[in-house]
Amino acid sequence: TNTAVNATIVWNAADLTNTALALSSANINYGVDTLTATATVTDTTNTATAVNTGSVQFKVDGVNSGSPVAVSSTGVATYVVPTGTLTASSTPGTAHTVSAVFRSVACK
Repeated sequence: TNTAVNATIVWNAADLTNTALALSSANINYGVDTLTATATVTDTTNTATAVNTGSVQFKVDGVNSGSPVAVSSTGVATYVVPTGTLTASSTPGTAHTVSAVFRSVACK
């Protein structure tokens, strides 16, 4: 059985950052397939500039999943959602939502 997975984009006004989120698949075979979430953090005042400090907290259905992941020198944080985290919903056709929330070093 497949389950749909949606990604959300988070804009942080306090940090002037935009976090774009890409998922390895929009449909997974729940409990079997691996889902990789890749967040790319950019400066909203200059979108060509990667934000290379801070961390990203990945969430599944609004709940933290794992520990925050450090942003690389290219502004990327990658997280593999543990197999079994995304399960079949009791409501057919309901998708899970994966989100990424950036936290700058200054906001610790």
